[in-house]
Amino acid sequence: MDRPPTGGGASSSSGGGRLPPRPSTGVAPSTGAGSAGSEAFPPPIERAGTLLRAGGGDPEQARVALEVWRGRLLEALDVALRGSPPDAPPIEEAWHWLSASERMARIVSFCEHADVVALAAEV
Repeated sequence: MDRPPTGGGASSSSGGGRLPPRPSTGVAPSTGAGSAGSEAFPPPIERAGTLLRAGGGDPEQARVALEVWRGRLLEALDVALRGSPPDAPPIEEAWHWLSASERMARIVSFCEHADVVALAAEV
């Protein structure tokens, strides 16, 4: 089966490479207090719990961690929206969307966790 030309068509990836750049978040992916900038995203939920319990003494550490996590979330959205290259075989497009869907599900679960919500409310 031939893929539609990159100028249009019904394929969900036909315009994937031409999305406008996302505005800068002002947060570099590798910045952050402690290990917030060096860990994979989403981090273990225990990290949010630790920041929540220690937050009473240093809210700046929690604020920086939330900013880093926000930057990582925006990066993950960019990757998911970018899609596979226009010349990629259909199986690669399907693999990209399955992989992005699984990662976004983990990220949403992390963001909706009670500790993360409470941490955001404190900051």
